[in-house]
Amino acid sequence: MQFTPQQLAGAQRYGSNTRIGNWLEDCKLKETKIAEFCEAKDSGRLTMANRNAKMMACSQEVALTSGTTIKFGNTIALAHGPSGGMLANDCWEEMVLGQEEYLVSVGSSSVPVARNTFTVEPVAARLKEAIAYEDGEELSYGQPFHLKCNDALGKGDLYLASAQHTPHRGSRITNHQAVFMSSVCDNNAVWIFHHVSDMGIKTGATRLLSLGEAVPSNTPVVMLHRATGQSLYCDDSVSESTEFGLEYEVCANSSKAPNKCESLVAEAKGTMTASTNVRAELAANQWMVAMA
Repeated sequence: MQFTPQQLAGAQRYGSNTRIGNWLEDCKLKETKIAEFCEAKDSGRLTMANRNAKMMACSQEVALTSGTTIKFGNTIALAHGPSGGMLANDCWEEMVLGQEEYLVSVGSSSVPVARNTFTVEPVAARLKEAIAYEDGEELSYGQPFHLKCNDALGKGDLYLASAQHTPHRGSRITNHQAVFMSSVCDNNAVWIFHHVSDMGIKTGATRLLSLGEAVPSNTPVVMLHRATGQSLYCDDSVSESTEFGLEYEVCANSSKAPNKCESLVAEAKGTMTASTNVRAELAANQWMVAMA
């Protein structure tokens, strides 16, 4: 406790019943602090109360949509094989203060709850590609879509998004292209599912032929950010501390095998074109759409 010069000067010079210094100010200050605490408690503005409300909202169990293919409006989860976790968000923690871009990570829990489930939504007409996809219920390979946070969080419409990496904008640990939740539903919030092939140098051909097919559930896929061409990425050796414990960082970074594809030779033979010249992504870029 801090003492005023008057209080220090009166030490051991007066009796116990003598009031000296700013004694009235100290009493009023104590009363004011108690009143402010009671007011914050009654109005629900206590830090601990806010944290408890957040944890309760995020930990609500959510039922995934059942089915073998993904349809618009479905509630899904994105499981990551190498880390054994699920893509999750923290719509209360801003990555950079004031930018309204919220944290995305891979949590260790495999139980579908509000923070690790998303809703698949179609893109607006202004964001569609020149390639025409049938306006049906099923989501197809190569078809753009949005991933919106679960309504159970009570945070409004927040979409999974990413933005071009700059010297002042990147993921918090590895400084790759950042992935975050944003209320702005623009081209930065558009994603595409691509087919995962084990055909080696024929990955591009199988991926091209799979365009337009329905995306199956519980099958490995690559999730591509359409605006930048980078794939959703998680390295299970890069962890960060969150309010939910130790979780893995998520960013946009296409990680591919270093081996050569002999592209020039294949193009000279006519067995490969520019649209099929694709190297397969590594396991860190592969996700599985979990459904019931």
